Amino acid sequence: MAYTLAEVDRLTTDRFIQGVAEDVVNQNPILALLPVEDVAGTQVTWNRESTSGTLTGQTATFSQIGGAVGESTPSTTQVTATLAQLTDAAKIPVFAIEAKGDINDVETFTHDLKMKALFDTFGTAMWYGDNSSNSNEFDGLHSWVDNTLDTNLDISEGTAALNISNLDQMMSAVRNVTHLVSNRNIHNRMSQAQYLGGTVGSATAQNLNVRFGERLRLYGNSAWVVTDYITQTETDADPPVETGAAHTSVIALNLGGYSVMGSNNVLYAQGPTIIQTANGPYMTEPFRVPGESNIEVHYYWFVGLITPSRRTIGRVRGVTNAAVAV
Repeated sequence: MAYTLAEVDRLTTDRFIQGVAEDVVNQNPILALLPVEDVAGTQVTWNRESTSGTLTGQTATFSQIGGAVGESTPSTTQVTATLAQLTDAAKIPVFAIEAKGDINDVETFTHDLKMKALFDTFGTAMWYGDNSSNSNEFDGLHSWVDNTLDTNLDISEGTAALNISNLDQMMSAVRNVTHLVSNRNIHNRMSQAQYLGGTVGSATAQNLNVRFGERLRLYGNSAWVVTDYITQTETDADPPVETGAAHTSVIALNLGGYSVMGSNNVLYAQGPTIIQTANGPYMTEPFRVPGESNIEVHYYWFVGLITPSRRTIGRVRGVTNAAVAV
């Protein structure tokens, strides 16, 4: 009698691929571009010029040779940012795993997933963190955009398509933009705008030095970076909230910093920077859970963001997923 399929199943073993296939992939290339500073303590404090678009209380004057020399009064403002505690925990059933056969190294896999969770949560907070609404988190880049210095640092499209004129105006306010950041929708819209009516070899495409089918990599001299953490569901507010509407933002960053004329470059405009404790993300040693056959591990990251110079970040918000306008 021939074997039945059920009998064959009992006598054979299907091929099993070890490991866990990654299915949730959120790209955040800007994370690798932000400089990182290790700090001691729980806060970082710095001084910045007291300004309102012009130097406040610091006005040099013209005078005659031999005339009286006046003195203006320099003024600075002290700014403080607080690190936030980003945490997670895992209970690993050691006895059950050993009894079943740990062919996947569940403990190592769990550690990898938990570290990924820390970076994933940070990826969202990096843009939408708001210490004023949640005292446990740090201020994200949206919260660091400051239009009190220059209204062009924060331009709203009024829930309309991205306007190139507004984008250029905001970039001029930021100064020396190194990176523009958006979600995939707006990146696609910018690529669409490279071709006038889809005509290959059009003046638009030639001016941008692109070939048909190429993706937008540069806008002017600034790299265009795509992140999965800027949503298309933002509210058009200051700062935008991650969900609640159908809009998004384009962010301009100066990640290289720039020097202002002065003796030994004493005036330096530093851009957005990650601050963290010296050991960065870490996990505790596994410890036994009383009354259980589990070990428990805690994961910590004391981290935050600072933007010493307000001229290093700007935003066009209220952008809908529509063809780019001139």
